[in-house]
Amino acid sequence: MTINWHQIKTFNGSQNNAFEELVCQVARAEQIANKKSFIRVAAPDGGVEAYCTLENGDEIGWQAKYFHSMAETQWNQIEKSLKTALSKHPRLKQYYVCIPLDRQDPRTAKQKWFMDRWNEYVARWKQIAADKGISNLEIEYWGGFELTDRLSQEKHAGRRYFWFSTDEFSDSWMTTRAT
Repeated sequence: MTINWHQIKTFNGSQNNAFEELVCQVARAEQIANKKSFIRVAAPDGGVEAYCTLENGDEIGWQAKYFHSMAETQWNQIEKSLKTALSKHPRLKQYYVCIPLDRQDPRTAKQKWFMDRWNEYVARWKQIAADKGISNLEIEYWGGFELTDRLSQEKHAGRRYFWFSTDEFSDSWMTTRAT
């Protein structure tokens, strides 16, 4: 399955809003142990597009950024969102950064690639969290691969079609036409 992130339908006037909505729909469908509630947040969003509250009161947050390249401006936007999330969600234990890009990682010393920058920023962000009293914050990445992997699951067939107007020949599609 291939997803062209440039072809996501607009939602509430923009592809950025569409990407945020899609990420939240996929996040809501995740199997999360001890999930008490899932909240989709409208702008202004407090540093997260959505968050899940666990039975013990801890929270998991998702931040979506519809970026097609990464420069200092984009890294700064993510950091600003994280800082806001840390101040508005003091029980945050896990934070997902969702961008429709995969991280390059050629492991060459001559240039810093996406994965190098990601690792540097994650270390920095974990220190910012620790300084605010939020220890052991997990920061996860959902890029093009991770999102496509989730969208390729049968339970997301309707979402794939809605957001990208593409049919996939799923098992259920084949079964209904072969019988």
